[in-house]
Parts: sequence; structure tokens; C-alpha cells
Amino acid sequence: MAVWLAHSSCSHKASVHEAGGGYFARLNWARSKPLFATEKEGELGAPQPEAIRDGQNDLEDFDQGDRPISGDGSMGAPSALARVFGHLKT
Repeated sequence: MAVWLAHSSCSHKASVHEAGGGYFARLNWARSKPLFATEKEGELGAPQPEAIRDGQNDLEDFDQGDRPISGDGSMGAPSALARVFGHLKT
């Protein structure tokens, strides 16, 4: 796996793999449904820990989340800040 990833014809960038004993896999990462704790939800100032506690159902919901592309240089765009601004505009 390491030799392949270093090979000049390999196009993988910033991807995560596991290998051992003839087994090879590429791992993917996923983002949960967003949890917003902003003025729109009644949070004034910095979100309180209770907002996170009460939002666990959203944070565990990967069906309504997305799967950011790994290795595209965007670190899983859109950024969290872009998501918050988009949420506040609606």
C-alpha cells in the first residue's frame, strides 16, 4: 500500500487507507446532520454545553448529513462558518 501511494501514477491525495496481511481498504469520513446553536435557535452569545447535549440526535444522524470528498484540498468544504452564515440567511 505504501509503495502504491508513493507511485507516480497514484492519484490519491490526503486519503486514509488501512492495510495488513493482504487486506487493503480506503476509509471514508462522513459528516452528521448539522446542529445549529445560533441566535436563530435562541442562543445568545456563545453556545452553551446544554445545546450540544440536547442536539445529540442531530449529531448522530448521518442519513441527513453528507460525505465530504477527502483529498480535494478543501478540508471537507463547505466550511463550518459558511454553513452557519447560510443557515442564518434562511
